[in-house]
Amino acid sequence: MPTRCLAQLVAPVLILSLLLPPARADRPAIEQALTEMGRAVAAADPDAYLAHVSPSDVVFHAEQSNWAKDLRRIRPASVAFAIGEPPENAEPNGRGRDRVEEFGEKTARFELVTTWTLAPAEGDGKPIERTVSFPVVFERTDDGRWLYAGEDWLVLQSDEPPARDERFQGVDPDSARAGQPIRRQRGARVKYLPGYEAVAERIVALLPLVREHVDEGFGGEVPRVQEVKLYPTMKHLQASIYLSYTDGLSGWNEPGESIKLLTRPTASTRALRSLLAHEYAHVATFELGPRSNDMPWWVLEGVAELSAERFVGGGKGKDAEAAVVRWHNDDRLTPWADLADFHTVARSLHRHVYKQGQHMMMFISDEFGRDARNQWMREMSDGKTIDQATRAVMRMSFPDLDAKWRQAVKTLAEQAAATRAAKEQERRTNDAAPARVD
Repeated sequence: MPTRCLAQLVAPVLILSLLLPPARADRPAIEQALTEMGRAVAAADPDAYLAHVSPSDVVFHAEQSNWAKDLRRIRPASVAFAIGEPPENAEPNGRGRDRVEEFGEKTARFELVTTWTLAPAEGDGKPIERTVSFPVVFERTDDGRWLYAGEDWLVLQSDEPPARDERFQGVDPDSARAGQPIRRQRGARVKYLPGYEAVAERIVALLPLVREHVDEGFGGEVPRVQEVKLYPTMKHLQASIYLSYTDGLSGWNEPGESIKLLTRPTASTRALRSLLAHEYAHVATFELGPRSNDMPWWVLEGVAELSAERFVGGGKGKDAEAAVVRWHNDDRLTPWADLADFHTVARSLHRHVYKQGQHMMMFISDEFGRDARNQWMREMSDGKTIDQATRAVMRMSFPDLDAKWRQAVKTLAEQAAATRAAKEQERRTNDAAPARVD
């Protein structure tokens, strides 16, 4: 009898509990977490900030670790994280502003608005004020803490192939392999916001070709699924890198991070292909050794531009050649030391980093061979200076290599001048010739 009475009491309670909505997220607890994140940023304390970042996604955690590390280099003058709709001056988030917030038992989804101020740029007395918003996810731990888990992405992931000779049902319409199936390699994971479904599908289709081409240039493969994140605005992409990042860019990659791309819903296959090749070349570069990211910036960008040149223009690096010839003629070829440090290179020299760097990498490849170029980078990735690596692989000092390259550029400039002179003479001859009378 007591047992039956207990059962009669438990049954209605169980039914009632099934009818009740699940426990809701404690919004004040999440707001408190955002406040503590802001305090950690203001104190330039990476560890305190990362204590509020979920470790469940290793790629996102690596990105946030690099993001937080930059606080010690440049601390924002002020910063605030808040739940809310983006203000009128915020960049659109690409997801629509009528998205319903969700505060569940284990997960919360809402619009995160970040507002911060950077100290005035050198020579300018006006602080830089920034605001950006995007949809995010917070996760509740077993001990009741709410942790930042990144943007509220949609995800498209290709299947992992069982073997390298598996064929992907896509073709590259613009290459020498036109009409031939592309081999799928290792798969892709694309994270995007609503409205970018078609771009995500293009990237999944393009990555096998891009990876095959870049891997061939590096003489190896990166044995993992490649993650790509699509950003709808420049501000969103910049804010995902560091709060201090204000330079324009179209893509980004650092060791352990996803490939990040600034793109539009209408991005073409051609534009995506060259951008992916450049950024995936960074992925391949970072596999060369533990100090790969310490190589001179012009080496990192030069080899990435070289890797992408197949998909740009005629695929012969003619834009890089034209740039260095022009700079030679104007006496504006830049010393390599001035192009080496990502954080200190003058903005006016950024194009030199890419195109002068690309041309030097082209020269090394042509003069010494692809394998020697890759070994040269491996030497630096293992900790050698650029001069030590050059002596080990090319059997000369780096200043001697630089002199050899500059002589090659001078020869190109002389050839270009001779070609222009010949064409001008031909034009004058044709202009001076008497008109034909029939």
